[in-house]
Amino acid sequence: PHQSPRARGLAAGQMGQSKSRPFSPFRLPSCFRLRIGHKEVAEHKEESDCWVIIGDLVLDLSKYVAKHPGGKQSILNLAGGDATEIFDLVHHRSILKKHGLQEGTITLKGVVSG
Repeated sequence: PHQSPRARGLAAGQMGQSKSRPFSPFRLPSCFRLRIGHKEVAEHKEESDCWVIIGDLVLDLSKYVAKHPGGKQSILNLAGGDATEIFDLVHHRSILKKHGLQEGTITLKGVVSG
């Protein structure tokens, strides 16, 4: 019987895999991400344990801090808090994925709750 390319892929065990669109946590509905409060984010404000909020995402920048082209202090000044406004003044959000999530130096911890 005739099968669509997607059906053939599913039958071959390739469910959820796509050559044109690699997996991205940004495409996951927020209900599938861990919800993290501002209070918990605030506990992570050291260079070795550095979380920030950008938009509605909670990101662990611990592995990225020392690699930041603008110097680690610019990140550490915002560690444990909401960095959205400052980040958006300087960067486009796509660099989070391009220069961090794909390289493994930035980790998506979850989304902000409340």
